[in-house]
Amino acid sequence: MKLLGGLFSKCFSLIAGDKALYPLQQRLFHFVVIGGIAFIMLSNINNLMLNNHLLTIVFPTIFLITSAILYYLARFKNMYSLSVWIFLVIILFVMTPVLWFFNGGSNGGFHYFVMLFCLVLCSLLRGKARIITFIIYLLTFIIIVIAEYYHPEAIVGYPTRMDRYFDAFSSMIMTMIMSIILFTVYINAYNQEKVIADNYSAELEKERNIIGDKFNEMDLELDMARAIQRQFIINKNNIPFIDFIYHPMAKLGGDFLHLFPFRYSDEIGIFISDVSMHGVPGALITSMIYSHLLEIVPRINNPAGVLESLNKMLFGNTGSNFIKAIYGIYYPSIGEFNYSNAGGNSPYIIENGISSLLDESGRSLPLAVLSNPELEALGKPYSVSRVNLKKGSKLFLYTNGIMDALDINIKDKTDNACDFEHERFPDSVKDLFSMPALQFSGEMMARLRQFRGGDEFEDDICFACIDII
Repeated sequence: MKLLGGLFSKCFSLIAGDKALYPLQQRLFHFVVIGGIAFIMLSNINNLMLNNHLLTIVFPTIFLITSAILYYLARFKNMYSLSVWIFLVIILFVMTPVLWFFNGGSNGGFHYFVMLFCLVLCSLLRGKARIITFIIYLLTFIIIVIAEYYHPEAIVGYPTRMDRYFDAFSSMIMTMIMSIILFTVYINAYNQEKVIADNYSAELEKERNIIGDKFNEMDLELDMARAIQRQFIINKNNIPFIDFIYHPMAKLGGDFLHLFPFRYSDEIGIFISDVSMHGVPGALITSMIYSHLLEIVPRINNPAGVLESLNKMLFGNTGSNFIKAIYGIYYPSIGEFNYSNAGGNSPYIIENGISSLLDESGRSLPLAVLSNPELEALGKPYSVSRVNLKKGSKLFLYTNGIMDALDINIKDKTDNACDFEHERFPDSVKDLFSMPALQFSGEMMARLRQFRGGDEFEDDICFACIDII
């Protein structure tokens, strides 16, 4: 059996063609055409032996020659689709009517061939084309049977009863053999494709497991990186009148905030920034900023000088990303805030529950956009703005995330009038103003979550509240 199966596979490959060159359906067509040629030869021999009508030999012979041409066109000239349709049209709408009328009609053996033709039709067509063609063929067959019923004289019968039974028997045997061969081909092809699919599925599962392991490894590394990034931000409990919220949209954020208490005075440096990229790229840039700030803040007591130094270090080294930032120094003893703004959001001053923006006249371009000499030439160097803060007021610094947050259920994301800054921030400031910074920040974040409708945001959330004492 194995020897016979191997021989059959070799014959099929020889007739149908290399599976690396032709898709399965085209290989089946090649095999059906060659099988049809062999079938026609046997049928012609049978018709000659029975002395059937001449057309039962002429038409199949013409179809045999046409099939050979179609096989050549499909296999060697890449004209598969055209060849299939010509083949089916001839079988279904030429051969079927002619051989039905000249080969005994319903009393002959041709109706066995009709079943074989349906099997061939189903194997060569797919989807709607298969259904539509089958319906047309069925209607054609019904018309032929009706025509025979009303005009039985049009049917060319057999000379003897023995001839009719021999033709029916031989047609049935040939149809059975061809059906078994075609069915065997389909099953073998299915099994081969199933083996390929199973192997491919196993490879995909293996790759999925590898990707899963890599993802878990990356996820662990991101957790470690997140823990390191969180250490950049000073412990909020060190300065009781300052509190802040840092909530990145992903495990790693592009927003950054850090406080720099000066060792020999009550001055506090406050830096807040927003990198134009989130995730790992943003976190890498914030680590560059943090490292540089640790070096220069103790040496440079001028906010503009700090931003100039940062810009010099960052320009050309951020992969076309820019950084909006504010660095300021708060003097608690005199209630003064000196700051320099590199494209950041102007801070809010909150007095008696009413918020107002600080003057934006000293605002320059974000970091890493232009070099310091280019900023000078443009008339936009980093400069220092000074503001006196009233005792009992609050200073609120923030990045875009909090103010631009939208209700998660809003479909029109372009309507800025529906963001948190316009919808909830003024009322929240009024309601929370009397609270100390620690409670103010926590309650503000709670209201932001309530407004958003969840804890997931489209941008990093970073803001700080300073009680002016």
